[in-house]
Amino acid sequence: MFLVAEGINALHLTVWILVFIIAIVVEISTQELVSIWFSVGAIPAIILAAFGLSFWWQLGTFAVVSAIAFVLSQIFLKKRIKINSSATNADSLVGNEILVISRVTPTSIGEGRVRDVVWTIASDETIEKDEFAIVKEIKGNKLIVMSKEKK
Repeated sequence: MFLVAEGINALHLTVWILVFIIAIVVEISTQELVSIWFSVGAIPAIILAAFGLSFWWQLGTFAVVSAIAFVLSQIFLKKRIKINSSATNADSLVGNEILVISRVTPTSIGEGRVRDVVWTIASDETIEKDEFAIVKEIKGNKLIVMSKEKK
């Protein structure tokens, strides 16, 4: 390994080269963006180590450049990648009908059945047993419902 200037700490240079290589290997071995920012941050740290700047300058530059690379990648990826989220499991119940199997009032919870599953339900109105309601939202483990007539 060559040293560009006198007084260079070869250990620092070796550490930054290893950080760069390890970050690249980790990035290649995963299908997620997990370490590319560290490999980007290691490049200026390698340059600073080659010119013999103190380890604290190297470390600070590594941290700042890695953070900037992370932020810029998030901004770039949000513009380029559209994530389609589809309702799954309980979220898919919102908007569906539910059969009220025990009366629900604004002051007491009831029960309802949707897709053969019994749920605890709450409402700001009274809904009688054997009526249908519409699921407005989910709060914790309760379905918040409204009368089907109000829809």
